[in-house]
Amino acid sequence: MIDNTAQPTSSSRAQRFFTLVWRIDALLLLGLGVALATTVMVSLISQALSSTHVSDAVELNVSPARQRPAELGLAELTESGQPGWLMAALHSQQPGDSLGYGSSAKFQTNAVRNLFFYQPASGASRWLFAGNGQVVLAQTPEAEHKEAERRWRWYEIVSQDSNQDGLLDRDDQHRLVISKLDGSAQRTLLAAFDRLETINLTGDQLVVLVRQQDRTHLYQYDLAAAKLVREQVIDFGKS
Repeated sequence: MIDNTAQPTSSSRAQRFFTLVWRIDALLLLGLGVALATTVMVSLISQALSSTHVSDAVELNVSPARQRPAELGLAELTESGQPGWLMAALHSQQPGDSLGYGSSAKFQTNAVRNLFFYQPASGASRWLFAGNGQVVLAQTPEAEHKEAERRWRWYEIVSQDSNQDGLLDRDDQHRLVISKLDGSAQRTLLAAFDRLETINLTGDQLVVLVRQQDRTHLYQYDLAAAKLVREQVIDFGKS
């Protein structure tokens, strides 16, 4: 009887060998990829947990033993909205205690303390505030002060530690301040409120809603005439 069973040839054995080697290489590469991805993920999580948490709060009355001087610096000069005038925010950076997520997390303030206005053609310059004792929480958005009818800028600031917690931050009483686009004619419109809810500034007319003592107040100003046009409490009605 003739045995018709095919005998493996040297070429088929070589093909099987290379297939096995290829599969082993694929498994090794897959394992290496998983290990690399795990290492990167662990590194990113570690960096996130130890990263610096930035706040616009400013710490006051720091004891000499913990004193870390704030560093002041001007940001990039940009158009102020007034033709020929530029402006830059003055920032203060002050390291603080370990706070946040994990024992290695750090806390750092990066607050706007003042605004600098400069006219390149004449060399004239001015500061919005006489000193740097306040924190500017918000101001006219960049897009708004470039509009053709815009003549004023508004600023939401904190200048007093009203709750006496040693910080100038959003938990203190806020002030609403305005100025011309070149930083001149600065004055206070609202001296004390809890939170700015919304604001609209068109031409010389400014309408603002603020939160005061758990009630929402509306104020309307004619900035050119420097007068309060209307004030009312907004009644939300029943829920």
